Amino acid sequence: RRVHGISRGVNIAVVNPATGAVTSTASYDTYGNHATHGTAAANFIAGLPDGHIVMLAIYDASSHHGSGWSTTLKNAYKLIGATDAALNAVTYRDSYAVIGVKASAACSVCLMAEQRVARFSGTVSVAGGTGSVCAEAQSAGLEDGNYARFYINTVQVSLTTGRGINVVVYDPATLAVHSTGTFDTHGNPGVQGPAALAFVDAVPEGHVVMLAVLDASGVPWHDDLKAAARKCGASDAIDAMQYRDSYALIGLKAPVACPTCRVADARSPRTHGAVSVQAATDCSECLPNPCQNGGTCS
Repeated sequence: RRVHGISRGVNIAVVNPATGAVTSTASYDTYGNHATHGTAAANFIAGLPDGHIVMLAIYDASSHHGSGWSTTLKNAYKLIGATDAALNAVTYRDSYAVIGVKASAACSVCLMAEQRVARFSGTVSVAGGTGSVCAEAQSAGLEDGNYARFYINTVQVSLTTGRGINVVVYDPATLAVHSTGTFDTHGNPGVQGPAALAFVDAVPEGHVVMLAVLDASGVPWHDDLKAAARKCGASDAIDAMQYRDSYALIGLKAPVACPTCRVADARSPRTHGAVSVQAATDCSECLPNPCQNGGTCS
């Protein structure tokens, strides 16, 4: 569908990824009045529903000669994955276009496509589909915030979290949450470690597993807990876990330990801050999974 009503400055079209329908459009003359229209454009983007697809393109000019976009406007573009490299380079009458998934905070992996071309150097054209999913897992030990949070396509997963290991599993084909679990491996590691392994063993192969520690997870980790995490691609960071460290993981479930199934994981020592891992989890394009279809997990 062709979107009409294009004018000088920044032009935006928003798409609902579930229906493919254009839900809103807007144009802002950031060349004619950058202060007013730049703020208006930033507020428009910030107010969009998380998870919607945003397409943005410059027509004519979006800033004056020798100047670029305001910090407020650039920060708004980062909510759909725009990069500093491109944003900081755009100047008078450059061409620029970006497609990304709207998030509530800067989300680099929500970027689908972006391109900038300098003035007199030609036009730009970008294309993006809805396969790139912005998944995020956040972990904070007791002294670093004390939370575990999960997001799928920038929408927070609703679940009751608790001390220890918190897990969210979803189907990458439908984005539907398959299962959730909480395991108090600090309070009872001998029971909860094997329970976590049994939970992971029941997850269908290829499903996305997000894991986050809340408060404390027990140290050292029970062998069954390590086995469960490694079936989702956990790195050797889990061997370094100490009392009330933060740790988060995103990976694909495999039948055995599978380092190549890891999308992202991170550990932060106690009192050194929370951790957040993000990933684009389109398994068909971003994550070749050698643990499936007769492959090996080495």
